Amino acid sequence: MVWRALPLSAHSDSGGPASLGSRSRTRNACWTGPMSPVTLLEVARSSSLPGGWVREPATNGRHPQLKCCGVVVVPTRGEWEARPVDAAARRAANEEAVRHFFAAWDPAWRWILILGMRQLRDDPLALGELASAEANGHESWAEETYAYGPLSLGITAAAVNESAQHCEDLFALLKFLREPVYFAREMASYSAGKVVEFGRKLVDADDATIGRLLLVPDPETVRAGLVEAADPESSIAGVEAGRARLAEMVRETAAFYRGHEDFHVHYKHGLKLPLSPFGIPTKEAIEERKGNVKSPLFSYTNEPISAMLRRPQPEQAMMFKLGPNQQANLPRLVEERNVLRLRLAHDVDLDEVVKRSYTVLRLLQLAQANRLALGQVENGNQSFSVPGEAKWEQVDVLVKLDRVLALTDFAEPRPARDGDGKRRSGKRR
Repeated sequence: MVWRALPLSAHSDSGGPASLGSRSRTRNACWTGPMSPVTLLEVARSSSLPGGWVREPATNGRHPQLKCCGVVVVPTRGEWEARPVDAAARRAANEEAVRHFFAAWDPAWRWILILGMRQLRDDPLALGELASAEANGHESWAEETYAYGPLSLGITAAAVNESAQHCEDLFALLKFLREPVYFAREMASYSAGKVVEFGRKLVDADDATIGRLLLVPDPETVRAGLVEAADPESSIAGVEAGRARLAEMVRETAAFYRGHEDFHVHYKHGLKLPLSPFGIPTKEAIEERKGNVKSPLFSYTNEPISAMLRRPQPEQAMMFKLGPNQQANLPRLVEERNVLRLRLAHDVDLDEVVKRSYTVLRLLQLAQANRLALGQVENGNQSFSVPGEAKWEQVDVLVKLDRVLALTDFAEPRPARDGDGKRRSGKRR
């Protein structure tokens, strides 16, 4: 009989498993605690179990199990024995996966990180002095020309990149939030390209589509559920205002991402970011940067002139830093794409970046709240949330319905069919 480890969680602080490998059926997962490290296989084969471990006998056709701090070790014969799972069990397992995911997830950390980056940009000299002391003598890092030059631009670039990543987090969650069976699989192994393409399209999505993505019931369901409210019409109007506000937040986020996606891609390849595009900053530039958290960001490009001309007019400027030999051969070098041009990617205000990332945080929190509330009934009421008018306001709505809402209530409408059974495109002929 072969024992296999199924790592479900890691709790190094509590003396439980701390490193369990990257695959759920790993043979060499380790348990590290107050005692010397031992493999889970050795634990399984041991006649006396370490503290915290429990051996459960086989019952109702189940394999015998070992459990410790959320880790299950199951014995199997030969390779993993896959057993068929019925639809109801799959949906129940999916619900468990969703709740486990959200219990361990934190939607706020990227926004807090960006907030910290703004603080660093507000006083880059302190960071430069810290780096100089840590490196034991790089005095230039503590000078204003470096702190308000390359360091300020680098901090700004990192904040823009994190805000773009925050948008991608939202796109992925919205894409898979309504997945009824394979939420865990989709969230753990999605195609980044498909998620980004999904996110780009949200800029044109209507209020109804975005409402379904964030599990806000349609207007008819809301009206039916608020019949017994103290002031039904006022309550309905409040929900619809929240729905519109929610949709606008999503569209603005998608537009922000589309505007910064190119720079985000360049940031991943840090060699494409000139942080001293025009040399040492002047005294005037330093004084200006001391008074705000704005910085211009540039990127290197060698894209064909034809591609550059397809960009919006403000992005068509060509800037070069050239030596005499480059100048003499510039037309051929440009044709061969063998010269680096400077392109102003963005004139960034970190106050705006923090504000945009905060919007993403609110959307993530609303998506989480609505997914966890789905299917839950308390005192005959079901709930969902929409954004309020105030910065931190979240409006929690209670509706009383004659049925329990499910993921299927938020599925995309099926295309209508013609009389001959063919699907209509929705376009007028």
